[in-house]
Amino acid sequence: MKKHLAILALLAVAGSALLAPIPAAAANAEGKNVDVYILAGQSNAVGNSKLDQQVIGQQDSAYTYRKYLAEEDARNTSGYEEVLYYGAIEVRADADFPNISLTNVHLGQGLTNNHVGPELGMANFLSQNYTKDAPAAIIKSAVGGTYLGDWEGKANNTKNFGGWASPSLLAEWKEGGRTVHQYAGRLYERLITSVTKGLEALQAQGYAPHVKGYLWMQGESDTERRDWADEYAHNLELLITDLRADVEEITGDGDVRNRPFVIGKIAYDFANRGQPYIDTVREAEDEVAAKLPRVFTVETDGTDGLPALSIGANNGSDLWHFNAGDIYELGKRFANVAYSNLAKYLYSVKVGKGGSVQESKALSDGEPVSITFTAERGKLLGRISRLANVHFVQSVV
Repeated sequence: MKKHLAILALLAVAGSALLAPIPAAAANAEGKNVDVYILAGQSNAVGNSKLDQQVIGQQDSAYTYRKYLAEEDARNTSGYEEVLYYGAIEVRADADFPNISLTNVHLGQGLTNNHVGPELGMANFLSQNYTKDAPAAIIKSAVGGTYLGDWEGKANNTKNFGGWASPSLLAEWKEGGRTVHQYAGRLYERLITSVTKGLEALQAQGYAPHVKGYLWMQGESDTERRDWADEYAHNLELLITDLRADVEEITGDGDVRNRPFVIGKIAYDFANRGQPYIDTVREAEDEVAAKLPRVFTVETDGTDGLPALSIGANNGSDLWHFNAGDIYELGKRFANVAYSNLAKYLYSVKVGKGGSVQESKALSDGEPVSITFTAERGKLLGRISRLANVHFVQSVV
């Protein structure tokens, strides 16, 4: 009679209580795993940082940020095979959603091929933690000069491209008697479309996507009026809450509500310095991060800010945008904060006599786990006891 071997798989969180188990859909999904990070906002998310600008502090006028970034990492030019990219930028409110191809992150995915956004620095950081076979992906949806609080359509860009108001905010405005412009929520709708189609594009290429974080770089425009600035904290809180809920509905993954949401704080420098309500918006960003779970801020200004801004004003590509070196650094900080604040699980496997398995690994929540058990001749895998959806495969000797 063949003896059966008992194998025990435990999934625990080091140093804290056990969190939600890995969803079955994530654990059993077919295809290569890909961790997805969602990037959204206005022009500094689009990428209006010029690559042909002379590097700040360099005497050689020919030493541009394009050359600097190419030297900093060759993959900035050739592309990051560890990080995929799906980006929808500057899509007008009345236009059809564009056909977008999935590609790798590389220079020139900003406003034009002479501009760069945070995705490049994000890719540089993420490439340290991902591989070609198990990559990360960035889904970007952004439009320059756009507003979260412009319910009336007072700004031309709201009329032309739409606003970021989420469904809960639109409902509040209408219930409060405000006359809401038809495009006040169009950018939020475009963001949801971008996420949906971006995930579909990944699946079409054989990937099993898992949303792991959200990055937000917006707020400069809302410094223009007191009412927009005063309401920014509330408006942003609703956007974060709605976005997490909508991504859960799209993916079927309840854990996306707990994934890190990282806010890039708007900077004092550039033309913002003349805006009367910049302090109100910056304080609102900190207020939301303190109030909502797993929301974080990244500083761009002051002693903890981006390098060029720390040595004086107007070192950007122009009066509104970071230079390419700073946007590259911002992307790194975005990715670092998001990745570092993913809930980390440590799973371990114990076996009795009659076979072998060696598994002990730290994973972020939502990642699938596959464990291969090798039995001695004439013995079979018996009982499995587990706290998560761990997939076991028996190898016959």
